[in-house]
Amino acid sequence: MSSQLDHTVRLSNILHGHEHVAGISVALIKDNLSFGLCCGYAKKSAQTPMTASHFMECASLSKTVASAFAVQYFASRNIPLDASVNDVLKDVGSNWKIVTAPNCTLVSDCADEVTLKMLMNHTALGMHYVYGIPLSHQFPSTLEFLDGSLVQRGYHPLYLERKPGLSFEYSGGGFIVLQHILECSEGNCSIQEIMKPFLDSCDMNEFSFDGSSQPGVEYAHGQLAVDKGVQPEDGGRLSFPPLAAGGLCTPLSLSMFLVHLSEAYSNPEGSGGISHHTAQYMLSNSLIDLGAMDFMRAKMGVGVFVTRAGENKIMVHQAANDGFRGMYMMCFDGPNKGNGFVILANGDNPAVYLQCKVARHLLGPECLHFSGIDFDQWSDNSSSDISSFSMHGLKQETIVNLGLKELVLSAFIK
Repeated sequence: MSSQLDHTVRLSNILHGHEHVAGISVALIKDNLSFGLCCGYAKKSAQTPMTASHFMECASLSKTVASAFAVQYFASRNIPLDASVNDVLKDVGSNWKIVTAPNCTLVSDCADEVTLKMLMNHTALGMHYVYGIPLSHQFPSTLEFLDGSLVQRGYHPLYLERKPGLSFEYSGGGFIVLQHILECSEGNCSIQEIMKPFLDSCDMNEFSFDGSSQPGVEYAHGQLAVDKGVQPEDGGRLSFPPLAAGGLCTPLSLSMFLVHLSEAYSNPEGSGGISHHTAQYMLSNSLIDLGAMDFMRAKMGVGVFVTRAGENKIMVHQAANDGFRGMYMMCFDGPNKGNGFVILANGDNPAVYLQCKVARHLLGPECLHFSGIDFDQWSDNSSSDISSFSMHGLKQETIVNLGLKELVLSAFIK
């Protein structure tokens, strides 16, 4: 594998020409060791260079961390993951519960069929995309994201609108419900307080679910592509529901979690704060399709997608918040076990093209050289040439996964 300097130069060359993306921060994982690669700006308006210590919004990559914690949390309390969410909500003292949508053809009893597991594998609730709150505003309570108090922010009341467990439809709402359960269980402590011991056990010292600006922490600013260039988002960034999309971290810190999750999969003793049972459950024992393959050429585990590249089994997830985009891949079984990456960029939709180019380089012969990938599909004259992918007419919430699906995962040999 080439040197870090070589890859940084390559990263800089890829970033050049993407004028609507301020910067990019990467954790490259080789044999379970992580290396930071950065270029561009953390704050473009101030010409502040991106560094490996800048916190970025990891958006939906938060869901995998949340799921690992939740699987172990409920197991420690002898609460099965096929338990009814409504029963659990009642037991933890919440006055909110899942109900069917008004004028819905589902019978009301269907709401009681939603299980804890369904909150994390996207087979029950809706709210595909979650919306940000300006840092200058008081951050709402978790319940306010569910009960219709924030309609003006795009949050309508969360209802059950389909038969639970029968189909995959990407859901941020399930993770907001999950957070509400955890907070009620712990006497309304903040989710950051609840999860801090787990984060520490996974060596995630530079990861936080607290969306406010903390003293001594440097945050990258989100960048939105507009007609006349890139403008900083309000306050540099927005704040999001923590478990659905609110994680803030350095890519290196998130890479430590992926290393532990990968190692725990094969080690009966677990790794870090993650048990063998949790990793097996998330990455293997609970895999479903039900529409996930059509969504992203990957099956759905618990809080994580799993795909194949020949003999390699790879965990993968995509991320999109206002002004930020990201993805991770980590091989947890197969010839390239222990290799992967985390990519976080402060840019809007143009960052989708950028991160797919970066992912191709990192997976390719000049870097990690993953087996089970048809690299010829990534040539400039192929059908998956990046310049041939158009976002025109696509729903905003599906652009990031479709980019990953068509521009990267399509070359994976099943």
